[in-house]
Amino acid sequence: MAEHPADRSLDVPVVDDPSDLTPAWLTHALRSAGHDATVHAVTVEPVGTGQMGSSFRLTLDVTEQSPTPSGSIPRTLVAKLPTSDVEARVAIASSHRTEVTFYRDVASTIAARTPQCHLALVSEDATCFTLLLEDLAPAAQGDQLAGCTTEQLVTAAHNLAGLHGPRWCDPDIVALRGPLDAADPDTAAFLGEVLAGAVAPFAERMGDAVSPADVALLHDCAAAMPHFLVGRPERFSLMHGDYRLDNLMFHPDGTVAAVDWQTLGVGLAGRDLAYLIATSLEPDARREAEARCDRRVPRPARRADRRCRHGARRCGHHVRRLPVRTPARAAHHRPGGRVRLVDDPRRRDVRDDDGPRVRRHPRPQHALAHQLTGSVPREAHSSRSFAGQNEPPARTPRVLGMTTTEPERIDCTRVGTEFFATAPCRVRVREVVPAPPLRVFDVFADADSWSRWAMPITGVEWTSPWPLEVGSTRTVRMRGGMVGWEEFIAWEPPRRMAFRFNESVAGGPIAFAEDYHLTDLGNGSTRIEWIMAMELSGVSGKLTPVIRSAMQVGNRLMLRKLRNYIASNPSLTDPSGAWAQPAD
Repeated sequence: MAEHPADRSLDVPVVDDPSDLTPAWLTHALRSAGHDATVHAVTVEPVGTGQMGSSFRLTLDVTEQSPTPSGSIPRTLVAKLPTSDVEARVAIASSHRTEVTFYRDVASTIAARTPQCHLALVSEDATCFTLLLEDLAPAAQGDQLAGCTTEQLVTAAHNLAGLHGPRWCDPDIVALRGPLDAADPDTAAFLGEVLAGAVAPFAERMGDAVSPADVALLHDCAAAMPHFLVGRPERFSLMHGDYRLDNLMFHPDGTVAAVDWQTLGVGLAGRDLAYLIATSLEPDARREAEARCDRRVPRPARRADRRCRHGARRCGHHVRRLPVRTPARAAHHRPGGRVRLVDDPRRRDVRDDDGPRVRRHPRPQHALAHQLTGSVPREAHSSRSFAGQNEPPARTPRVLGMTTTEPERIDCTRVGTEFFATAPCRVRVREVVPAPPLRVFDVFADADSWSRWAMPITGVEWTSPWPLEVGSTRTVRMRGGMVGWEEFIAWEPPRRMAFRFNESVAGGPIAFAEDYHLTDLGNGSTRIEWIMAMELSGVSGKLTPVIRSAMQVGNRLMLRKLRNYIASNPSLTDPSGAWAQPAD
């Protein structure tokens, strides 16, 4: 993969405020990207209506000594920065990293039209990022509510093929994970239950605007969600994840470019296309357009499409006649939609319809299916990671006004056990696990076990000496850059333990606590009652009912994973009282 200019800019500070887009910073950034230029002045004005980031058009007064092979610096650029909502930054930190990674590592390997990226930076905790992108003006943003013409939709579908086709069933992308990916059936089931739990609050809020038939359809969608997310794992490609008109820029010359790559993932590519069509045309207009298209295509050609090894059977109709710009996947298209791939070291013999045997991209061994079932480790498919999970760079970009080595700590309300009865948001779930209470305490005390069953947790560190007791502390790190510095407010082995957040990262809850009650059922098993209590602020506070419903489902799923974790490790069922003494 060709080196992206942003890969040479690790010494450029990440900025999160438009006031930091100064001539000095822009000069530094452009020079680090290989441009011999000096910015003398800059005008910054907001553009767009993004909810997951803020975009600004930069009008530059710049002097360039010598243009780079890619061309001179344009006089206008677009800077994309994180939203000013600190809570939202923490919640969507993984999306920041996803978009930066797309522009750094992925954009050059696809044929879809996207903004040219001059700089892509993200902080270590991913709560801040900076993108310097091509200004697509005079292209106009699409409007999902207004819809579009059939011609615009066809153009958008062709551009979508430029995303799906070049990396179709490419084993190297299996490790690329995005917000919409279902890593396993349990996660897919969890997302389905989250959707099911959100239907009632949504219908109540919308009132008469949502008919009973619409509510029933939403429930049907929730029931189908697990299969929808993990179905047909043998067919996969890169997915935009939010490919709709509002994320497309239509140029007067008829071309289209896709923006907002925070939801990039891997999955069944048809989901992108279905989402685009369903949200762009009214049903009657869609049916009429499909009928016209079907009448225009001669029947023999349709049969050829179905036989096409790189067409309908593998990529869908929208992938045919795709111009691919990546050398390793360069496509030479022949009349009738037949494809010949060249310059690919991983080729296999395939007979072309009008020529001798040629060599084509190997058929993947269902890499995604293997990963979903756990039969092949992720590392076997790719040495790259999507979110920068491999070896960290020698130098990590710093963030102006905040640290990247240790997240900013914010004091939380130091609640007591009475908070479990009075908290504005409380979630209570129960589960029976195949282990006696003493052994369950052993599992809870094991720092490594939490990341095995508690999906948001990535690491736990005890920060108090043993034996554990009321007042013991630990640090818990979670996905999205969330960190909680906890103190135990109840420790009654083997019946109860409870802890609270003393501090969290900026944007975390005002108050947070968890309570675990264990009941010995007398048959070698334990009933766990788990109460999660919190007080939220800002945007999260306004969404408390929705968050409560989602967490009800999520916590229930996590207790199931704890039960399965204990059941699949018989040695865990032999009480040892490890909670009372240091681990080896």
